[in-house]
Amino acid sequence: LEEIWKDNLDSTTMTSTETAASSSASFLNLAALKEGLKKYGRTGIYVYLGVSFSVTAGWYVAIERNVDVKKLLGLKDDPNREPSWMESLLTGKGSHLALAILCSKVCVPIKVPVAVAMTPYVHRLKEQFFKGWAMKAKV
Repeated sequence: LEEIWKDNLDSTTMTSTETAASSSASFLNLAALKEGLKKYGRTGIYVYLGVSFSVTAGWYVAIERNVDVKKLLGLKDDPNREPSWMESLLTGKGSHLALAILCSKVCVPIKVPVAVAMTPYVHRLKEQFFKGWAMKAKV
């Protein structure tokens, strides 16, 4: 029993660099990313750009429709305090596009998996569409 406990203890104690390396390797599998880029090519890039543009446009429309920006950013309204330059930049006039881009950047952890999940379907639809189009052009 003591030997089993020591073996388990030895196998579970990893240095912080080993833990960071293994977690980053599983999170960012560069080989799989390169393989997907070879398989789907430009389609994956176009899908991500489409998703990104859609999210940014959605944020812009929401902000234009008077979404409470201070509440969205978690800023408390204190009348005795002068706003910082960042607060005045984000809540001032003419900053709707800048705020929409900032909110879109915050959504990157959501946008990337959505684009990765959509890419095979979009690639398949693209191949079917252009295959049918090429057949009609030959006739």
